[in-house]
Amino acid sequence: MKRRGRTFLYDFRASGLKEGMSLVELVVYGALLAVISVFVVNTIVMATRVISEVRAERAITTNGELIMQKIIREARQATSLNASSTFNVDPGDLSLTTIVSPTDYTETTADFYTDAAGDVYYKKGSAASALLNSEDVSVSTIVFRKIFTATSSEGVRVELTLQATASARYVISRNFFGTAILRGSY
Repeated sequence: MKRRGRTFLYDFRASGLKEGMSLVELVVYGALLAVISVFVVNTIVMATRVISEVRAERAITTNGELIMQKIIREARQATSLNASSTFNVDPGDLSLTTIVSPTDYTETTADFYTDAAGDVYYKKGSAASALLNSEDVSVSTIVFRKIFTATSSEGVRVELTLQATASARYVISRNFFGTAILRGSY
C-alpha cells in the first residue's frame, strides 16, 4: 500500500464515523440551545431589575437621612420659628432663627422649602440656596408641624415622603419622620 503524505483533512469514512448530523439531531440541539439562551437572558434581565431597585432604595434612604439630618440639626440650633413658616400643609416651608455656626453665635435665618419639581432646598442667611436631594429622588410630601411641650418649649416635627423610580413598573416611596426641640426654647 502506497503511503500518502500527511493530510489535514480527517477521513470520516476510514474512522467509521458518520459524515454529519441528521436533521433530528440538529433540531434537538437547536431547541436545547434556545432553552438555555432563554434562561440566561431571563436571568440577566432579572438581575438588572434587582440592581436598579437596590440603587433606587439606596438613593431614597441616603437622601432621606441627609435631608432629615440637615433639618433636625438646624432646628436644634435654632432659637425660634419664624412667622414665614408654613405649618400643617403640603408642601410646607420652614424658616428658623438660628446661629451662623456652633462657634459663631451671630443670629441668621435658615429656610427649608420645595419647588414645583419636588426638590428640597436649604438657604442659610445670605448664602445661595442648596439642593438637598439628588436628581433621581423627588419629594412627594413634606409637612412641618409646630409642636409645644408642657414646659412651653417650642419644637418642630418633620414628615417627609421621598420617591424614586427604579423601572417603568417599579416606583419606590419611603416615609421619614423627625422631631426637634429648638435650643432657644428650653
